[in-house]
Amino acid sequence: MRFDHGWDMPADWLSSLLPRHGGRPVPPPKIGPDAPAELRARLAASDLAARQYADYDDALCTEAERFVAALNDPGADLSMRGAAAAGLFMAEYANMVMWPSEPLEALLAEALIARGGLVFAAHVVSTMSGLIHHPDLAATSLCIRPIRVPADRGWHENYTPVEARQHGEDWVVWHTASAVRAHLAAADDETRAAVARRMESERDGPLPQRIVASFMLPDRAEWVDADIAAIPGWFGESLAHQGSRIYVMPVFSASTADQLVRWATAAEALPASGCWWDLYAFYGSDPVLATLLDGVGPAAVSVITSGEGWLRAAGFWTYRHGYLTQEALTRLMRIPADESLHHVALTTIEHRQSDAHTVGLLTRDPVRAARVLSGPGLPPTAADLAAMLVMTGAAARDLLAADDLARIDAHIGDGRAVGARIARELDEVDLENRWPRYESDVDRRQSITWLSRIPTDGAFRMLAERADRRDIRPVVLKLAARTPERALRVLASSAPERPEAAAVVAELLRDHVLTHPALSLGELDVDAHARVTAIIAAHAATGPAAPENMWPDALRTSGKTKPLPVWVVIPTLPPIRLTDDAGALTEAAVRRLFALLTASTFAAPAPGLAEVRDTCDRTDLAAFALELFAQWQRAEHPAADKQALLALGFLADDSVVTPLTDVVIAWTEDAIARAKLGLDVFVALGTDAAIAGLLRLSKSTKQKGFRKQAEAKLVTIADARGLTPAELAERVTPDLGLDPDGRMTLDYGPRRFTVTFDVKLNPIVLDQDGRRLRSLPRAAATDDAERAEQAKRAFAALKKAARTLAVERGRALEDAMVTGRRWSVPDLRRFVLDHPAVRHLARALIWQVQDGHAFRIAEDGTLASLGDDTLTLADDQHISLWHPAADTDQRAWAEVLADYEIFQPFTQVGRAVHTLTPEQAAARVIPSHTGRYFEVEALHPVAARGWRHNADGGVERDWPGGFTTQVRLEDIAVIAPAGAVFGDLGPIAASETLLAAERLHAAA
Repeated sequence: MRFDHGWDMPADWLSSLLPRHGGRPVPPPKIGPDAPAELRARLAASDLAARQYADYDDALCTEAERFVAALNDPGADLSMRGAAAAGLFMAEYANMVMWPSEPLEALLAEALIARGGLVFAAHVVSTMSGLIHHPDLAATSLCIRPIRVPADRGWHENYTPVEARQHGEDWVVWHTASAVRAHLAAADDETRAAVARRMESERDGPLPQRIVASFMLPDRAEWVDADIAAIPGWFGESLAHQGSRIYVMPVFSASTADQLVRWATAAEALPASGCWWDLYAFYGSDPVLATLLDGVGPAAVSVITSGEGWLRAAGFWTYRHGYLTQEALTRLMRIPADESLHHVALTTIEHRQSDAHTVGLLTRDPVRAARVLSGPGLPPTAADLAAMLVMTGAAARDLLAADDLARIDAHIGDGRAVGARIARELDEVDLENRWPRYESDVDRRQSITWLSRIPTDGAFRMLAERADRRDIRPVVLKLAARTPERALRVLASSAPERPEAAAVVAELLRDHVLTHPALSLGELDVDAHARVTAIIAAHAATGPAAPENMWPDALRTSGKTKPLPVWVVIPTLPPIRLTDDAGALTEAAVRRLFALLTASTFAAPAPGLAEVRDTCDRTDLAAFALELFAQWQRAEHPAADKQALLALGFLADDSVVTPLTDVVIAWTEDAIARAKLGLDVFVALGTDAAIAGLLRLSKSTKQKGFRKQAEAKLVTIADARGLTPAELAERVTPDLGLDPDGRMTLDYGPRRFTVTFDVKLNPIVLDQDGRRLRSLPRAAATDDAERAEQAKRAFAALKKAARTLAVERGRALEDAMVTGRRWSVPDLRRFVLDHPAVRHLARALIWQVQDGHAFRIAEDGTLASLGDDTLTLADDQHISLWHPAADTDQRAWAEVLADYEIFQPFTQVGRAVHTLTPEQAAARVIPSHTGRYFEVEALHPVAARGWRHNADGGVERDWPGGFTTQVRLEDIAVIAPAGAVFGDLGPIAASETLLAAERLHAAA
């Protein structure tokens, strides 16, 4: 069987084809006029003269010498055996074919043909193969005993003399026979018949000789059959894996799949068989594939795909679990045969759907795909895909055979069940956690795409009733926009059993009805009609609409606006009222507002947005932006649409900061690009609350790159305000809604409770008599239920915000202590001592007046020295956090804190202090390796304390005075400035560096 469609074999395969008579025409190699002279020069420099690499048969060597001498004499008779023996002396040059300057592969064949003709050349090659070295047939071999490897010919040092000889002689026979075969394929019938007669007369010779004869004349199928049958008896006993590879040549002579199967059976049974490597190593994968396709036709594909050995020999590589690589699948799809498409389908449509799409399973030849996929031997999904190709017109019905079309139509039936198997596969993964169904998420998404291409109500229903699961809702929205009548018909009549699915279908129906108000309801049954009319009634316009002349000028521009994205449902967005009570913006105005957002970027907002903010109610704008963002989230954040994020940045207020911060933190786990875009929302808002959210993002996520980007934005904002990042952070610290004295009152109606905090910002609840309660009490029957519920929600939010602030400000204060940051007294009062929330942390710490006393904050708010003397601060003084490495009073302060039962938010007074020895003070690098090894995660606890990862596999930190130290498991070092040693550091920097090394070793 030949290939249909008049297939032109790819040029890269055709160039490596070993041609045959009756196969694809390939021009024979050109014969250089100097080939005999070149061969004579090569043989004169070979072992024929020196005979140092082996013991040779003297008689054959004499004949070879006579042949070489006759090469330059056109009138001299040529000895066939002498030519064969001389040819085998080319074996020592086998490894030189790797060198571009030594193109020796076809030299012998060219010289033989040029000097003696094609019949003579074929006879020489046949005879030469009967003289190759064989351990058991030394009497008939040219080489009786190999002695050493020709080291100056590029041979690998690990070859033994026998291996080198066998490899070289195989190389000579193979390449010379291949060149002669190419000439015979293009020769006239008379020449080929003469060669056949000569070969026929020697069919009782050694098997290698017979195999080579069959190789040069591959159309003699009976010869090939006999050769294959003789392989076990000839090669099975004497030659192991590193022996002769001539036994693989029948593969290139085969003309039927049965011959290939019988050869594989015989070759695999050989002792220590390496037949598949030998087959690949003879020429490479492209000649194997091209020659089999040319000789056997499409049936060769079934053989090639029958086992890993055939696959690899033909260049189809597999993963460790046996699946073909994507490159191998692409290679297979280049073969226009039902067998190749069948194997790709069998490999991909049930587990590797994305690969099926990438290699063009359904698109390269849709008619063939429909025929094959509707046939036997494939998973049930295949029939759905075949039906899809016919139903969409991708596979034209008039190009399909009648029986193929009947089979596909029978599967289609009334269309309602087409796609059911794909839907079932989705259920197996989503509801039953049977993940082996797909290799990855991209395979699952490809299955969803296939289901979406089936143009039936049934397929749309299968998707819609699964739209509560990821990746499906966006597809349903696009389909609904493309076929709104079908979507209305299906959504209005759907009644999923799962509550989650039912809720989403109801939402989809509502949105579809509201975005397509002009759709006819005539095709709906009574129940579906009632559902739709109820939606229309529930969302009828209410409240006055602002006349167009009252709209912001930016919204009164003429001209058409672009269609909205499919996920936007304007009727469900909160109304936007004008500030002068002139009514709310109409749908047309909202469409133009959306157009402004579409035309904006975070770097260049549309000018009209500022006017919209000034003329519209800010609370309404924030609610609008938040709901638009929710719609975008429900549509699974289409990357091309950024209007929802832009609306949050340019139209919203501080109410969106907290929920957006939580969302962006979640995005950093699996959508880092989207998370980085979310940072721009906080920058666009620009409020203190937004900057506080940005600060939280820079500290609370695991992604290093994301944290760096957040930090860079904070630095930019701080620079614009003339502040350091630390100063910016404390200026935007939220007050948590507390009173100036750091308290909050929760109102139950008849009862009230006060919330204050301990030094770690854990909430403390007091009743009206000042008694401490274990927690906020439940509402009593006499309480106002609504107020009590509001108080509980406020308390829950306060606890969450306080935990976050305690971590962030605790780290900031510890970092300030370590780096020696100083506050002016006015700034200290404003941002620390008098701050409603931070004051609770501050009162548990020890503070230091520059060039003065250390002090603590007493319970009554006064400042107390170590001796409990009251201190007063002047506005021109500067204050820092006390560090025990810079003082000798550590023990005394520890006793004071113990006396007053003060527990610090981080380790300050109890902090370990490390001092340098004289040797360490004079050193730039201090070895610290303990012999243990660690994962990079061991660095994270140190990096969380203000250190940063570096390229040397450690962490580093900058210190006052321009110093930088580095901590690694094997050592600690002062890495800047050049020439600095540990003694140049201040006591705090030295102690903290040694402490970081101690923590790293503890973690490791």
